[in-house]
Amino acid sequence: MSQVMERFVTFFIKSILISGVLYGYYQIFLRNRKLSHFNRFFLLAIFPLSIALPFIHLSIFEWKMPASISLYNYPMIGNTNKQSLFIALVLALYISIVCILLFTMLYKIKNVFNLRKKSKKQIIHDFFFIETDDDHAPFSFFNNLFWKESINAESFEGKKIIQHELTHIRQHHSYDRLLCQITCSVFWINPFFWRVQKELSVVHEFLADEKSFGPDDTLHFAKMLLSSYNHGSYLNPELGFNRSDISRRIEMIGLKEKKYSNSRLGFTTLALLFIIISIAVGNSYTTDSQSSAEQLRQTYQHEQKLRAERNSLKLSP
Repeated sequence: MSQVMERFVTFFIKSILISGVLYGYYQIFLRNRKLSHFNRFFLLAIFPLSIALPFIHLSIFEWKMPASISLYNYPMIGNTNKQSLFIALVLALYISIVCILLFTMLYKIKNVFNLRKKSKKQIIHDFFFIETDDDHAPFSFFNNLFWKESINAESFEGKKIIQHELTHIRQHHSYDRLLCQITCSVFWINPFFWRVQKELSVVHEFLADEKSFGPDDTLHFAKMLLSSYNHGSYLNPELGFNRSDISRRIEMIGLKEKKYSNSRLGFTTLALLFIIISIAVGNSYTTDSQSSAEQLRQTYQHEQKLRAERNSLKLSP
């Protein structure tokens, strides 16, 4: 059981470190640039890379831990019953939180489909137009566009909002959100995953804004954004946009694309970064002698032998 716990902790340390480095790279080189499509897939790639890279084994760069400093040689490991109980409680607590987060996500998705079921809807081309009086509307979820009845769909603002939401639908942003929410629920202990999820939701808005407005429509966009500001979403209400996010969206819509592309720099630096991470963090270690499980068994047997010898000395006349 202790070996399982060691692997569990080692994996999360490596995963958090990898996601932190990648997210830090994003913040320094990619954030608030006209690379929204690239940023979307970069942020999405942080999840599988942070989960997969810790399992990469590069024997060329493998280092050996001396058996004398192995964690299994310390006396505290001897009490295997208490240790196993503690590890079991930690794993039970972790799994319980995962289940709560996943159940909450499913409950919110269920609310969306319940709203869809009880609302007036019609099929328009490749999506469902659903009229509702829900405070969260207008918003989209997969191929469903939930529209607030009080907004005139034929007005200038109404047409822009529809175009905005259709971009979310046709670029399949709901799949991104669902993937993020599942990953954050399972690996909830990783703080960078939650930051990536929040940032990805902002990038989704950049992409939809670009399709709805041009650089010369900054004033109209700002007025519409402030009048139709959405304070939450069904999958994760904590992703509501703050003033800083609104300012970023307004700045991005007025930012003109440079003549040269930064994507080449991004891809080159990214490839180099992945190699460094896989070498520095993804490799594993071994001990000079036995495996960890064998060391634990021998340490326990040695302690039992010493205890028996001490007891025999006390009983001898």
